[in-house]
Amino acid sequence: MDYKLWLENKTIPCGECFSFANNFAREMLDDGIIPEDEIKVVHGMVEEPMALEPKRYAHAWIEVQGKVRDWQMRMSGKHFLPIKDFYKLYKPTDIKKYTVEESMVNMLKYKHHGPWEG
Repeated sequence: MDYKLWLENKTIPCGECFSFANNFAREMLDDGIIPEDEIKVVHGMVEEPMALEPKRYAHAWIEVQGKVRDWQMRMSGKHFLPIKDFYKLYKPTDIKKYTVEESMVNMLKYKHHGPWEG
């Protein structure tokens, strides 16, 4: 199946970035869309882009093949951003990257989707 077509068939409700990142990464792996070593589940603190009074908040996203996949992008009609553009826009800090396996282990260990550290 084509990666873009596969992405268009996935939806997520607002406010579920940690569950989205974990579940979407696992689905990409399970569906054989992307090799495991090219998928990272990422947690960090991000800044609300272009806000008059920027707020920072905990957030999760996926980095895959040089791009970021984030549930918030679905709202703007985009499916991904180049990693450098995402980092410039959201200014992430306290970044922790996990493999798909590490994210699944942490979900079982902590009994929630994240964040797990900090």
